[in-house]
Amino acid sequence: MQATLNQTPSGAEIITQRTLDLEDYLTIARRNLSWLLGPTLAALTIAVVVAFFWPNTYFSVAAIRVVPPAVPEKLVPTNVSVQMAERVAAMQQTILSRNALTNIIQTYDLYRRERSRLPMEDIIEKMQRNITVTGLTNLGGGGGANAPRAAAFRIGFAYENRYVAQKVTRDLMTRFIDENIRERFSQSQQTTQFLRDQFDQKKLELDNIDAKLTTFRQANIGRLPDSMGSNIQQISVLESRVSSLNTNISRARQEQMMLETDLRATREKLNALNRIRDIVPQSGGGMAAA
Repeated sequence: MQATLNQTPSGAEIITQRTLDLEDYLTIARRNLSWLLGPTLAALTIAVVVAFFWPNTYFSVAAIRVVPPAVPEKLVPTNVSVQMAERVAAMQQTILSRNALTNIIQTYDLYRRERSRLPMEDIIEKMQRNITVTGLTNLGGGGGANAPRAAAFRIGFAYENRYVAQKVTRDLMTRFIDENIRERFSQSQQTTQFLRDQFDQKKLELDNIDAKLTTFRQANIGRLPDSMGSNIQQISVLESRVSSLNTNISRARQEQMMLETDLRATREKLNALNRIRDIVPQSGGGMAAA
């Protein structure tokens, strides 16, 4: 790096500085090499020592597959309508609660050194940080136009002992499955009970309506729309009877006229006989007197 002094006519000095190039930077690095390598080597040494003495951490992961209903809900609607993501979040809050994690810590004797010097609340917070629950992820393939695709979410646990990490992960997975079964059973029971109550209520209302309908039918026999066929049939039968009665009446009237004619003829004959009878005694009496 070079600087030049220029003198102005007024006597003031102006220092001009040129731009540094690659050679200048290399020169500066060679001059300060010890200051650059010393901290770097010290940091690298400290990192290696810390990494050597730092305990190993194993991360165990389990995946739970969420299987959609085999029958589309458009055909057979399910009685459990809660979204799976919300259910997973609710189950996570239950499973990662203080009581559940305390039970897991005591069952598998986790964080033995930390428990001797830290309160249980700090141990639980540390375990919650070591547990990872991912969100639902859609799986490729499967599913149709009317059926949702399958999804899955992962559960992971980090611990210094890989076998214990696997056991705890398996325990967490089992708790998720059991909690899901328990919640579905509870929701199904509640929904079934609600539907049963609704069914009983509607059945009672239907029975009341049937009773009223029966009373109305009994009070209006033969005047209901569904009685039209039987009424028409009865009318046809009555019309046939009326026609038969009219025929019989006509025949009876003809017989009456014939009987009346015979009666008049018989009366005329009777009158004639009575007149003859009256005449015959008078004629006989006169002859006797003479």
